[in-house]
Amino acid sequence: MRKHWQTLKALPYHDRALSPATILETYALRWSIEVYFKEAKHYLGLLWEQTETFASHVASIHLTAVRYCLLVLGQLQGAGARVCEVRAATGEQLAHLDFAKRLWGFFEH
Repeated sequence: MRKHWQTLKALPYHDRALSPATILETYALRWSIEVYFKEAKHYLGLLWEQTETFASHVASIHLTAVRYCLLVLGQLQGAGARVCEVRAATGEQLAHLDFAKRLWGFFEH
């Protein structure tokens, strides 16, 4: 596995010593990393905060990791077969909660 991380630094198809299988494995690793960041940005709020400091970016990365861990915990507790199912169910519950809060605010005033 360690040698794969070394090949992630550059495009592996330029190295003639690598076998086609190794190149394919390397791209598979790179693709999974790209998918993770896309999903984390889109669904888990990675770097959504409107700040410019390094500390706030680090905090955002950690908050995203905590959100993901909570989804995995929900999966392990039987809330869904896959993390995306838990995310969808949680998002739906939050939408209902937000609607109930707005409705309560409407009747309160």
